[in-house]
Amino acid sequence: MEFKIKNNESILYIGDSITDCGRRDQFRPIGNGYVKFFSDILISNIPDRKIKVFNKGISGNTILDLVNRWEDDVIYQKSNWLSILIGINDIQKVLRKENGWTEFTPENYRKRYDYILKRYSKKNN
Repeated sequence: MEFKIKNNESILYIGDSITDCGRRDQFRPIGNGYVKFFSDILISNIPDRKIKVFNKGISGNTILDLVNRWEDDVIYQKSNWLSILIGINDIQKVLRKENGWTEFTPENYRKRYDYILKRYSKKNN
């Protein structure tokens, strides 16, 4: 299997609790979930490459949280690869009708997601 990730490149994972998975507590610095799983796969399959893995997941985050912390947690890191897993908390807030979330629509979610992707692409090209 050929891995496209080159030596000395980095992968940044960002999202909610599914990404966080204890990375700020007992499982520092990358958590004990899918980020660690993928890191272990990389290490075992391409041990000769030095690949940096960053986990910037925060439990409870929504797409709006990502927009607000995008510059510090993503752009500043200048990673070569990016993985985003976000959305379940957005849906939960809508279902609970929490303050500020009554007008949430799939279109607004898409616009915010497109916004962060464009910022990432613009800074990394």
